[in-house]
This record gives sequence, C-alpha cells and structure tokens, in this order.
Amino acid sequence: MSRPRTRPIDAGATPLFGDRRRRFHRGRVRLDLDRTVAALRAADRLDDSDRALIALARSTANGLDRLEADAHRSEHVVASMARVHLAVLVALSQRDAAAGELAPGDDGDDELAGLLRDYGDPE
Repeated sequence: MSRPRTRPIDAGATPLFGDRRRRFHRGRVRLDLDRTVAALRAADRLDDSDRALIALARSTANGLDRLEADAHRSEHVVASMARVHLAVLVALSQRDAAAGELAPGDDGDDELAGLLRDYGDPE
C-alpha cells in the first residue's frame, strides 16, 4: 500500500503565525541620521573607527522610529532612548577624524547637560 503524495509544507501554504518577516521602514529619525552621517563623511569628520558609534546611532534611531509609531508607548521610554541617541549624536558630531578624538576644546558635556536638563527627571 502506497502513501498518498503530499506537497511540501511551504509550497503555497500560509504561514501558521503570519508572516514574521518585518519590512524595514526608515522613519524620520533614521532618515535624518543617515543625512547627518553622510554630511559628516563628506566633511571628512568620520573614519573607520567611528563604525561602532554609527551602528549605535542607527539602532537608537530605529528604536525611536518604532516608538513614534507605537500608540501605547511610554513617554519615559521615549525620553530615555532620546537621551542615548542624543549622546551618540554629540559624540559623532564632536569627533575629529584626523585625531580620532573629540575636537579640541569641546567635550560636548555642556551642551548635553543643558539638553538633558530641559527634559527634567521623569519621576
């Protein structure tokens, strides 16, 4: 007795739990970050040693874009993510690619402290 032929599971079948692949959508924060990174590269202010900072900036930008689209988001989470993103942006914008460090005389701390003070304590 032979078994009936069956087709492969994935041949035209609808996935059991829906399509889990997420389509990547660049939101406004990520698009602006990409423009900023392009401008910094064009001005020769970034080099290969900045890759980790750029990756972190992209991660926080993507997170902020996802949070912006979430109607049930926590404003505290948005503010926390924005603080991290801002710190990375300050670090990127103050880098001097030739020296591999912050631009002379500008550590970015005063500007960052002022911006964080404006957000206030979420408690």
